[in-house]
Amino acid sequence: MSREESFDKIGRPAHVCLRCEAGFDDGDIFHSAIFRGEEGFVRQDFCGACWGELEEVPLAVWKSRRADSEPPPPPPPDGALLLELLGRLVQEAKREDEAFVYLLALYLMRRKVVVLESTEGEGEERQLRLGPGRGFDDVQLSIRERRFTGEEMDRAEVECERLISGEVGANSA
Repeated sequence: MSREESFDKIGRPAHVCLRCEAGFDDGDIFHSAIFRGEEGFVRQDFCGACWGELEEVPLAVWKSRRADSEPPPPPPPDGALLLELLGRLVQEAKREDEAFVYLLALYLMRRKVVVLESTEGEGEERQLRLGPGRGFDDVQLSIRERRFTGEEMDRAEVECERLISGEVGANSA
């Protein structure tokens, strides 16, 4: 399985904690992480108590919420608009935007707006080379992949969530 295919097979949230098997009720917030498995990337979900006991360092982490009977969220933003935003942020190349750019690129890969064509470099110089996905032409982006601090990722996660949920409007600061 290629790296691109394994991103598509990360999976839906579990109904229970992987470690203690405590159930997640409607509206519960829990921790999700991506680990490298034998056949690609593997998603694992943990309750708050078990999250602090992880021995292996995950490749990616985020907080998930168990769906409840709330009305469905608004439709996601237009892929072309997000791709344009990503392209502009890549051109600006500001260090303070790198974590947000990285998360936005992952989101666009998940939506198949862009695809991972290759990786280059090692450590802090590692680059993800992105190409056109479904219905998009002339996309060639290079995204820096590095170890982000928890603070950087928390800030980027909040900004991505605001953007994708529609909270970022014309008058947002």
